[in-house]
Amino acid sequence: MVMLRTANPPTPVRFRPQPRPGGEIGRRKGLKIPRGVTLVPVRLRLRAFFLEVDVVMFFLCLKLLRSGCSQAFTRLTIWLAIIGIFLGVMTLNAVTSVMNGFQAEVQKKLFGIAQHVVVRYYLPVDKDDDLDFLQNQPHIQSVSPFLITAGVLKNQSQAVPAMLLGVDPSSVHYDQLLFDPQVIKQLKPGSFQMIPGYELSRSLYLNSGDRPFLLTASHSSSLLMDVNLKRLNYAQAVNFKVGKNLEEKLAFMHIDDLRAILNLDQKISGFNLQLDDLYEAPAVKKAISSHFSAKALVTDWTEQYAELFSALRLQKTALSVILALIVIIALFNLTTGQVMLVNDKRSAIAIMLTCGISKWQLTRLFLYQALIISAIGVVLGSISGYWLAENIGQWVRYFEDRFGLTLISNKVYLIDYLPSQFHLFDAMVIAGLTLALALIACIYPAYLARETHPASVLRYE
Repeated sequence: MVMLRTANPPTPVRFRPQPRPGGEIGRRKGLKIPRGVTLVPVRLRLRAFFLEVDVVMFFLCLKLLRSGCSQAFTRLTIWLAIIGIFLGVMTLNAVTSVMNGFQAEVQKKLFGIAQHVVVRYYLPVDKDDDLDFLQNQPHIQSVSPFLITAGVLKNQSQAVPAMLLGVDPSSVHYDQLLFDPQVIKQLKPGSFQMIPGYELSRSLYLNSGDRPFLLTASHSSSLLMDVNLKRLNYAQAVNFKVGKNLEEKLAFMHIDDLRAILNLDQKISGFNLQLDDLYEAPAVKKAISSHFSAKALVTDWTEQYAELFSALRLQKTALSVILALIVIIALFNLTTGQVMLVNDKRSAIAIMLTCGISKWQLTRLFLYQALIISAIGVVLGSISGYWLAENIGQWVRYFEDRFGLTLISNKVYLIDYLPSQFHLFDAMVIAGLTLALALIACIYPAYLARETHPASVLRYE
């Protein structure tokens, strides 16, 4: 018996379309394609963070950019774009770091000297009227009464207007305001001792043991102008850490002595409230405002220095916008260089279109070039900006010491040095916006490239 075996079914042959020839034409046009290599629309992609990077297109982008830089003027425009982006990003990082550091230092100084919440009566009232109410409120850590009045201090032939602040030494804390806060603790009731700011004492030519006169207006309800004249005792002055204008106007006294001079028995001008959390100041103010609505004005630190912080934010924004013009001008050079590259390599672009590159791939080709050029400037600018921000304070101090200049005065800026704080978030925002603007700047060159007609360009080739 003979068994017949059926033959194995033939394996189906998969025919692959022949690639379009393009190697010889590309070599004649200067694309530097090796022998035996034919342009085939191969798509090798790396997927990361939901972005597709076409490796072949990136390779062609580098080749086209390098061959385009053979022209002197095109190379000059591209280098100017890189240098402009580098300078713009470096300056923006340095300036934003300085503004961040300045704002942080000023905020730190103000938080040290500012009262969290201030209750200021329209007219002097008795101390015990609202003291219990304030002490029972949440978040209030300490309540310090004060009495303030304006007057004229006279010593020998010098007369200077001044503000007299009556305080209770046992309940005030001026560690962040004064270099030697223990001086305030020396105020004793009945001594009529005055502790002025250092600049105020210099204006009056005060020496230890002098007894200047204090002239103040009376708080009586009489229509006549009554004045009080009292001789005070002076032992020493006090230096302020911040706010040098306070040294020229402010003098401390014991609250009981100032009451005796003004004929105010147990009356005060208001309360200074210190909280356990200074960011609770708006909530505390809102909670107690209804109680004092008819007889006192309640303010917190956010209102007292709102103009200062608004000015700092506005200054930072204005400087950033002005310095961003450097980057924008550099992007104009980038656009010019890309347009010249398209015009110079129009034949190569036509050859790539005939080899199977789609118009969308050609558009990405020039967008990749924009990213490469801008990324070089952004990386160099970010590194240089960080280095500049870390050392700019020392450079300013060196120039001040070397040439005897005062570039930053604590009478104006509350600090006498240039602080700097580099924030990574700000650097990332600057880099991201620069790269986005670079992509926008290369939309027009990419549009010119994709509108190339291979037949009209290669007609006479």
